[in-house]
Amino acid sequence: MTVRTRPSKSRKVFDDAIDEIATRLLLSMDPQHAHSIAIVSAVSGEGKSYLAAHLAASLACISGEECLLIDADLRSPSLHQYTGVGNSLGLLGALRGASSIETAIRATAQPNLSLLTAGRLGREAPPAINQRALVTLLATLKDKYQFIVVDTPPALAASEALVVSSSVDVTLISTMRDVSQMAQLDLIQQQLESVGVRPLGVVLSGVPVKQYQRTYGSYYSPSQPKKSLDASAEDQATDPLLAVK
Repeated sequence: MTVRTRPSKSRKVFDDAIDEIATRLLLSMDPQHAHSIAIVSAVSGEGKSYLAAHLAASLACISGEECLLIDADLRSPSLHQYTGVGNSLGLLGALRGASSIETAIRATAQPNLSLLTAGRLGREAPPAINQRALVTLLATLKDKYQFIVVDTPPALAASEALVVSSSVDVTLISTMRDVSQMAQLDLIQQQLESVGVRPLGVVLSGVPVKQYQRTYGSYYSPSQPKKSLDASAEDQATDPLLAVK
């Protein structure tokens, strides 16, 4: 996985934004314990898989600890596309008993970062994710990995996102400027709270980059007004820019 290779200035700003989120997470977590993090979104197209991949790489890079990225979007997996590994077994194969979890996990080119792909589903419906089995699996994986980042299916379309979120330590909601709607954001927060999950924060991608501070690489000037989720797309940055509330 080469998600940390970004030579351009806009890519550097993107990495800085991801690193800021990772740093905030690290500062809020007990370093004596392993942690699992779910990335959820209301609908597709809100950047959750992209966020999950880059956040996992950032955590592995900054902390120097072993990190595992899991693709739990069994309906429409995408994390294997960021790597050169196949998607034949993965989490789905482990859930079905076709392979052990150790066999399904693959190393990546990113130091300290491993990947558990979703696995190939075929035409059949995805199996339900048993929460008790998932909690047990995550507890086992925490013996080896300090951080586990889990990508989930869109919460308003698949109940698996709620199962995963209620099984991990931290949940982040991924939103996209000019895509996400406040009504959907309110609904996903209500659904999460209904299963006892209080999201740690909301990540907004697609924020335009207007100016940079020479020293700190500010993502936008202090005088720039805040943008709403449904703002015009005419000045949107090519690469997403992230901010945690």
